[in-house]
Amino acid sequence: MKLFFKLLAGISLALAICHTSCNENDLSEFVKVNPAFSQYVLGFNSGVISRSSDFTIKLSEKSKKFTETDAILREQVFSFNPYIEGDAYWKDAETIVFKPAKALKSDQKFDVSFALGDVLDLSKEFQEFNYSVRTNKQAVYVTIDGLKPYDEKNLKWNSFIGTLVSTDFLEPEIAEKLLSIENQNSELEIQWTHDTFSKRHYFRVDSLVRKETESDRVILMWDGNSYGIENSDSKTIEIPALNDFKITKTEVIQQPEQHVAISFSDPIDKSQELSGFIRLGNMSTSSVRIEVNSNKILVYPKQRQSGSLQLKIEPGIKNSVGYSLIEAKNVEVQFLEVKPALKM
Repeated sequence: MKLFFKLLAGISLALAICHTSCNENDLSEFVKVNPAFSQYVLGFNSGVISRSSDFTIKLSEKSKKFTETDAILREQVFSFNPYIEGDAYWKDAETIVFKPAKALKSDQKFDVSFALGDVLDLSKEFQEFNYSVRTNKQAVYVTIDGLKPYDEKNLKWNSFIGTLVSTDFLEPEIAEKLLSIENQNSELEIQWTHDTFSKRHYFRVDSLVRKETESDRVILMWDGNSYGIENSDSKTIEIPALNDFKITKTEVIQQPEQHVAISFSDPIDKSQELSGFIRLGNMSTSSVRIEVNSNKILVYPKQRQSGSLQLKIEPGIKNSVGYSLIEAKNVEVQFLEVKPALKM
């Protein structure tokens, strides 16, 4: 969603967004924007916004009160209900920005009043420009990349990698408190990195040991209740034994190049010939291209497919340290037909 909208378009779009993001009571509580203000206000934040958003007012003309770019306004031109601490400054002679001192509360409606008469010479009825916004409802979920051996020729020592994804800005220090990972009833130390926008929080656990003949597991738990995030959940991830080489997932990737991705518990031996071990429908080996990427075998049909096909995976495929796949597997995979783009 863009930072601000043309005024009349913004009113309509804000209402449309709120129909999908807010319940009917929330919508009825939004301040109705007077369209007559469009002659003075070209754009403003509208509808549902990020909790990390600034508040921007774009004027229809240059203000005589403009001093210099980034200068803080002495006048309190913005007021909020509930109150937001922060400063308003000039971005340019036509644009005023209010920067909150800290991230806003999630899923909160704010009524905004902008003292338009303090920056433009206007008649009495246009002194205050009023509107409403609501911040996104925060939620988190966890995606798992799985075990990654430090050395593809020695699968005993591994790191465990995943991502905690937030639907809106989430402070790194809070993200790190949401997630815990346990192994054999002991909490494991987590290493974190965070993306620039603080929506993707990458975690790693080091020095996990795979046993020769006995499987293990790690348990991931995340709980956002203490931070106003409703969803809490857990996942149990198996750490397979070294002698338990197996298929963990199959999926069809539709774009940009259609293919089947077969994930295994271990890196694949890249030196082996795989064409005799994998069949896609009734296609000949010359009708597909097979590639190995670490623990994945990628099967590319040379012609785009649609509908269901049987994927047959035969035993005998070897991992990078020589263990063989013991069991065959037949999977039905679904290919989608890509519709042509609409022409305007």
